[in-house]
Amino acid sequence: MQAIFPLTYLGPISYYANLLQYQQVLIEKSEHFIKQSYRNRCDIVGASGKLSLSVPTFRKGRDKTIIDQVGISNDSSWQALHWRSICTAYRSSPYFEYYEEDFENFFLEPKTNLFDFNLELTKVIIKRLGLEVEFTMTSEFVLNLGIPDFRPNYSRKFPDNNMYPRYIQVFEERVGFEKNLTILDLLFNQGPSSIEYLKTVELNPVSE
Repeated sequence: MQAIFPLTYLGPISYYANLLQYQQVLIEKSEHFIKQSYRNRCDIVGASGKLSLSVPTFRKGRDKTIIDQVGISNDSSWQALHWRSICTAYRSSPYFEYYEEDFENFFLEPKTNLFDFNLELTKVIIKRLGLEVEFTMTSEFVLNLGIPDFRPNYSRKFPDNNMYPRYIQVFEERVGFEKNLTILDLLFNQGPSSIEYLKTVELNPVSE
């Protein structure tokens, strides 16, 4: 069975729990960039609670921009900030050192294109999770494809009514359990058993 997904930046647990359900995945390459979405944002949790990390972007004009044409702005040291925040949040987690090199490399050299950056990150995450997924890219935007459509699900405004079992998090005793964080939170805390956790997430039906 096939479904259509957007690409996300270090996407939330729900993204990969849904991805697990499909072996054939159509990646949306022709949509307009959606602000306030997981396409350029992720959530981690540290000693003070949940923290949102955002990849700064730029577009050539004020009109809507196709996602694969959205650039990454390197005017600030966002990569150093993101990696420092990730290290601070997860350095003491059980599997941080196991995956550290896989992800650190993405924050060492400037990136220029958001879609390409997300695609390479997603491939590494899928490999580390042990998911068997084949990607195909869209060539044009089609609203109704007649297959499960996850493109609307990864806006920050989209309600998340999935059910997430608890797992041990680094700062849980201080800030409580935070659900549906970046997949890094699950990987760093659960390691190779992350895929088994994804199977336990109770997912809501998706539109077609």
